[in-house]
Amino acid sequence: MDDTNARPRVQSLARGLALLTEVGQHPGALTAAELSDRTGLTRQVTYHLLHTLRATGFVQVSAGQRYELGLAFHSLAQAGPAPGNPESLGAGYLRALATLTQESCSMSTWQGDDVVVVDQAPGAHAVRVADVHVGQRGDLHARASGKLLLAHASPERFGRVFDRLDLRRLTPATKTDPAALRAEFDTIRADGFAMDREEFTAGVTCVAARAVVAGTELAFTVLAPTGRFSPDYVRDAMAVAARASLNV
Repeated sequence: MDDTNARPRVQSLARGLALLTEVGQHPGALTAAELSDRTGLTRQVTYHLLHTLRATGFVQVSAGQRYELGLAFHSLAQAGPAPGNPESLGAGYLRALATLTQESCSMSTWQGDDVVVVDQAPGAHAVRVADVHVGQRGDLHARASGKLLLAHASPERFGRVFDRLDLRRLTPATKTDPAALRAEFDTIRADGFAMDREEFTAGVTCVAARAVVAGTELAFTVLAPTGRFSPDYVRDAMAVAARASLNV
């Protein structure tokens, strides 16, 4: 086989994936110039690859000419996890939780030092929380799933991740005081679940419960309009997570 052009093509693929990785880890935060600096690519190569990624829908430009993952990337991610992996094994429990609560639900896990949504199930109500984007990440201090998994992380991971958190205020209810957050993490460890009381999105209350499936930590989250949120959702989420941990 003639492989004369193999190396340039592979190199371009690797460079494009490096850009996608940076965009995914810093959604809506980096400009083309900043992406160039972070990846070590020249400005010309960075602009060329970003143009291609935009044209194919894998990235899009947000406010201030900053890049975020595009619809094509999220559609690919939603194609589903590989059969037999923990996310696939947990998918049935996620849908059982959505059926039980009739609310939108999501499943998240660690990817590196971030907590990422890997699956979602829509609610049955006419008025419901909009479908959660698979691939959503960041803002661990404001998301129920992020707080839950971080609270149960090893001391080494907890210290590393907590010290790097950008405690930005997303809503009037977002907690940004480090001492208050550390106290909440202690409560989460004791209770076994985590809450997001309009801290990530105004008008939305969430509860997340933790399961260990095939050795992987998963967070099952119920998302509901605050006016309809029921304490029963806490019980339901914990029950489904417990079944997932015991039966998989």
